[in-house]
Formats: sequence, C-alpha cells, structure tokens
Amino acid sequence: MLAEKLFGPEATPASTLTWAKFAKDNPPIFSFWTWLDGILSLIRDHLAQLWKDGHIMGFVSRKRERQLLKRKQMGTFLLRFSESSREGGITCSWVEPGEKGGSPKVRSVEPYTRTELTSLPLPDIIHDYQLVAAENIPENPLKFLYPGTPRDEAFGKYYTERREGTAARLAPQPLLAQPWAPHPQLCQGPSV
Repeated sequence: MLAEKLFGPEATPASTLTWAKFAKDNPPIFSFWTWLDGILSLIRDHLAQLWKDGHIMGFVSRKRERQLLKRKQMGTFLLRFSESSREGGITCSWVEPGEKGGSPKVRSVEPYTRTELTSLPLPDIIHDYQLVAAENIPENPLKFLYPGTPRDEAFGKYYTERREGTAARLAPQPLLAQPWAPHPQLCQGPSV
C-alpha cells in the first residue's frame, strides 16, 4: 500500500521518488509525508498498544482489504489506516450479508481521527458500535477480528468501564483494599 500511495498502481521495487514529489503539499492533494506523519501521530497518541499487539492491520489498501475479507465469515472485521485522511485516520471494515441473499459485501465506516479517539478509545468504539437491523434491533456487526479472533478476546483487556449515572469512561482498576479514586484527567467535566 505504501508504494501504491507514493507511485500509484505502477509501483515496482525499482521505483524512485524525488524530494519534490515526497514533500509536495498542494491542496486538495497532500504529501505522502503529511499523510504518514498523521498516521504516526495517531499511533503514538491513541493506538500504540493495539498496534504493538498486532490488532491493527494498518497499511492495507481498500482493494486488498476487500480481497482479505471477501471469503471470511459474517462479522469479520479489520482495522486499517485511511488512505484519504490528511490528519491520520483509522477505519474499520467488516463482512455483512449481501442484499436479498446475494454475495456478502464489505462495509466500512468513515475514518476515526484524533478528534474522535480523544473522546472515546478505539476498543470502546468497536465494543459499542451498533447498526439497526431490519427488525429495528441494534446489533454490533463487529464479531471477529481478522482472521477470526472473537472481538472481546482481542479487545477485552482494553475496554474501559462506565460508571452509572455519568457518561465518563473510566479505566478498569485492579481490586484494592483501599478506596478507589478516579484519574483526574479521565473524569474532568466540561470547562466552564
């Protein structure tokens, strides 16, 4: 994917890149460096442990994503970096039934950027994601992390807890004999 991003579909191992093309930053097209820097910042600030643990496929093109998912069971999903998000984004794509019993199709969400991931960590987004099924019943279509790991097995250790009566999400705490005090940054309300 990285070679295609730099050189297009004609990329070969012998392809070379001029500095001018590497650093080009003219809207609406942004430079490879701008795009890569956005992704690296996103990993550093919001996705480091998921990346280290191998839960993010990462640099995969849309075309390759569809090839990987098309023969997988319904609900299989993968996480990849957005090719079109200037500031760095991660998207989730999954397999769902085709219309009227047709071939399965791959569906994707708009990329999550630092804006969304600052408010809610990616594992919680994955855990809470819902679509309304035909019977108007909310359902999470994300069942198996590619190639087939159950979602909660892959992401369970990253989920945060919700305290009743508040929208704040708190990191799970080990059971201690002393009273628990939430981390001040996680429980700050809106500034006045």
